[in-house]
Amino acid sequence: MEWSSVPLQAEFGIEEKEFAAGGFRKAFKATSITEGFNKGTWVVKSYLESAVQLIKDTRQTTEEHTRKSLKETIVKDKLDEYGDSFEYKSVYMGKTEDGELLTVEEFIPGDFAKFRNNNGIVCEEDTMLCKKAQVFSHFTYEKSEGKVMVLDIQRSGYTL
Repeated sequence: MEWSSVPLQAEFGIEEKEFAAGGFRKAFKATSITEGFNKGTWVVKSYLESAVQLIKDTRQTTEEHTRKSLKETIVKDKLDEYGDSFEYKSVYMGKTEDGELLTVEEFIPGDFAKFRNNNGIVCEEDTMLCKKAQVFSHFTYEKSEGKVMVLDIQRSGYTL
């Protein structure tokens, strides 16, 4: 994974009420007038106060945790050989004027199903897509030489 060292400034109009929440963050729909972000709906996720404290208790900064939570896009080789595969959307790490760290990602419509939770427990039935999600988790562990493992894998259709 590569991090851009060039800061990018973007402005988002964020809805007041979140449309979803998890164990660590709440999600808000947003739109933007900034070039490159002005087509479609985005999701801006901010940390719950309880999560910030938990992150501090594990001797991490919220920036370290935010970087870990971003999804890595992989190169799709031999796609025909392995059948249908996942689609990955771009995810950005952002910082508000107040210094709060956020993630910004494209909004994906539809009902979400979870393949694996944060503890690595398989959540969905034994399907080919579920098996591919498990292989992806293993791939991230091997590719990072044991430093990272993507576990919280959720989808709507084939989009993660």
